[in-house]
Amino acid sequence: MEDEAPEDPEEAPRVRSNHPLRTDVRLAGRHARGESWCALRTRAFDSDDKVGQGSNLVPALVDALRASLEPVTDEEA
Repeated sequence: MEDEAPEDPEEAPRVRSNHPLRTDVRLAGRHARGESWCALRTRAFDSDDKVGQGSNLVPALVDALRASLEPVTDEEA
């Protein structure tokens, strides 16, 4: 799919969203008291017993959640 996507940043999302092999995926993340938990669900397998779950299932999502909870220092503001 990535090889077929145009390099134009405005055209690429349109091509990807209309690709016949596109798969809708929903992600959820939780970070509390230093622990994280992620869930991943696809529209193609949309049932409660087909939800992927784990503490490090989507590492970039966990990192983004942690970063969003970090206090902002005066230097960063």
